[in-house]
Order: sequence, then C-alpha cells, then structure tokens
Amino acid sequence: MAQLERLPRGGAFGVTTHPVFVYGTLRPGAHNNRAAQRLLREAKPLGPAWLQARLYRIHWFPGVILSDDPTDQVRGDLFALPARGNLLTALDVFERYDPKRPKRGDFRRDLHQVLTETGAAKAWVYTYHGPISQSARVLSGDFLAR
Repeated sequence: MAQLERLPRGGAFGVTTHPVFVYGTLRPGAHNNRAAQRLLREAKPLGPAWLQARLYRIHWFPGVILSDDPTDQVRGDLFALPARGNLLTALDVFERYDPKRPKRGDFRRDLHQVLTETGAAKAWVYTYHGPISQSARVLSGDFLAR
C-alpha cells in the first residue's frame, strides 16, 4: 500500500484533497452502482482502513456513527482522489450530501482519522446522522462480511 504521506505530487493524483474512506456500497465488490464503478475507474486504491465507529444497516445501504469506544471499528477501503475532475462532487451526489447545506440530509462528509496498515491518516468520511435502530447494527464492522 502506498504511504499516504508519500503520494506523488502533480499529475492525475496530485495531492489536492484528502483520500476518501468508503465502508459500504462504494467498496469494491459491495454493490454494482455507477458511483462505485466510477470510484474504481478514476481513483487510486490505497488499501484497507479502519474507522473508530459503529456500522449500521440503514436500509439496503449502511451508515456509520462515530464512537468513543476504541473497540468499535469499521472496516473500509481508502482511495486517493484525482486532482482533476469532479469525483468528490459525484460521491457527494451519490450520498445525497450538499456541502452548501451540510446539516441537511442523513449523511455528512467530514475529515476523520482512519487507521491504515502504515499508520493513521485523515480521510473524508460520510457519516450517518439519521434515525437508527440498535437491531440494525452490523457487529462485525464489515459491511461485506455482515
């Protein structure tokens, strides 16, 4: 896995934004949707990562809620976004997140610390802020393993 601090500058993957952490339907092998296909086509995979949070099955899709408990870990994948293009905007649309009205809707995109195989990094994470049911919690923390 590429070390986050050593991503190449300039070119298609110039470091102009933080990577994105995906934990559900955008993960490779999770769901065949246009947003996931575009992410795989345009972004650079950086490998597995973990977020201190709790994972819930909301409907057919998951949501994470941050946790203070270090044993609560959500498994996901980290992707470097291209410097050019509008991939992050496309992901915002998929997640129904409007950066001009960040508190509207069930998902919000914020920077959070994730753990990778090479250490900690800041990444964009879409966190869930809608209603949940404790019975919908994915105890494994891995949406693909459910």
